[in-house]
Amino acid sequence: MNRLLIIFLVIITVFTGCAANPPSDMSDSASGSESLFAQLDAAQGAMGENTDLQGVDVNTLPLSNAYAAEKDQLSFTNVDGKAAYTIVYPEKTIEIIHDAAEALRVALNNATGKKFKKHSDATPGDANTYEILIGDTNRSQSKHTLKEKEYSIKVDGNKIVITGGSYYSTAVAVSKFKELFSKSKPYIAKDLSIKSALNQVYRVAVSNSGDKSIDIYELTPFNTTPTLVKTFKNVGATGLNFRHTQTNGEVVVCASGTEVTVLSYSTGKKIWSKTGIASSAHGAEILPNGVVAVASSTPNTLSFFDMNGTASKTLELEDAHAVLWDPKYEVVWAAGYTEIRAYKVTLSNGTLTVTEDASKRSPFNNTGAHDLAPVYYDKDKMWVSTFGKIYIYDKTTKKFSETIDGSNGIVCGRRVKGLGNFPDGSMITTYPDEKATSLYSWTTEKLNFYFMYEGKLYFTPIYTPNEHYYKVRIVCTDYQ
Repeated sequence: MNRLLIIFLVIITVFTGCAANPPSDMSDSASGSESLFAQLDAAQGAMGENTDLQGVDVNTLPLSNAYAAEKDQLSFTNVDGKAAYTIVYPEKTIEIIHDAAEALRVALNNATGKKFKKHSDATPGDANTYEILIGDTNRSQSKHTLKEKEYSIKVDGNKIVITGGSYYSTAVAVSKFKELFSKSKPYIAKDLSIKSALNQVYRVAVSNSGDKSIDIYELTPFNTTPTLVKTFKNVGATGLNFRHTQTNGEVVVCASGTEVTVLSYSTGKKIWSKTGIASSAHGAEILPNGVVAVASSTPNTLSFFDMNGTASKTLELEDAHAVLWDPKYEVVWAAGYTEIRAYKVTLSNGTLTVTEDASKRSPFNNTGAHDLAPVYYDKDKMWVSTFGKIYIYDKTTKKFSETIDGSNGIVCGRRVKGLGNFPDGSMITTYPDEKATSLYSWTTEKLNFYFMYEGKLYFTPIYTPNEHYYKVRIVCTDYQ
């Protein structure tokens, strides 16, 4: 090893010890000097005369105020014990990349106790600059051929390169990178190289009032064009749900106008239908016992039918728009003009009985309910949309809340016709375009996708030109 470097390292070690335990007199100090050369000779002998610094990363040298990383580890701090890297993001980028860069800076600060900096790629950097590159920066190391859902994390010389085939996959890559280090492990592998792809599927179904169909799409954050994966033709669906049944497997239950229908999800074939139920059906649900519930705004009714028999029951509910089965409380929730109600539904020996549980009746401070949907990450909550607001209803406290996790006010609650959330907290809604070119006053050519990233919702409008949608649903067969 270079003798001067060894002298330098040993001097630092000895002087660090002297600072902690100062000598009491000059003789002690002199003996310390003799000890210094003795340590030098010992170190030289242990390492061998021909040992040098080849292949050793200066970031990993074990100084008193820097993390002493192992030979195969890359420390985030330098020989001075300071932050070795600067976080760099594209000058022209969007909010989620700025947020990801800031979250990474905070995570590095917390893991190392040092202060890391970040700036856009407008600030020059060269091959010798230690940088963490996020996304499509102007640095040559950021160039890639990744597809939309793919991302990569790797060490490339003095750069740590984090990028993806889209803004979203890049942001996810930053989150994955943060999982690689912590306070107890403030380093990464020197040969770090990860390439992977997102497996989260955001699948939704929308009722098309233009051609009387149900269209199923897969959505990707920041991609404004959805991927059509399936269509059920010649079926109205102002009311729509997907369920798993013991008898027929996965089914689609839908209602529109005067008809309610149950379809096989796999084949699209009709399993059961009923006509003449009302003149304006808006909500449809199938219960575990084979009863189908329908909410009709005209003539203000809730209807219940035994799929496997002839029994039926009809009750009155002003401006009835939605029905939802609740397996926890074993009731059917129904939404009317100014309140939600809950009903017990039993089917025994062909006899159908429907009884309201009056203790669960809850008025809301708005009018014109449009939709009910489960809050998929909380079995005691339920979405309720009205003419002017979106509520999260707490079944225990019977209170309506307008607070949506991570929304920061970006979720529009006005005239929402259909809504739902994915298990990760992402949301989908539909509300009318209110344009002269709209097919009807209640249809839209746009789906509103609010996807969750690290506790915050980001908005992506999904455009479907020349399509005219009303209701939207998460494609999930779970009741809750």
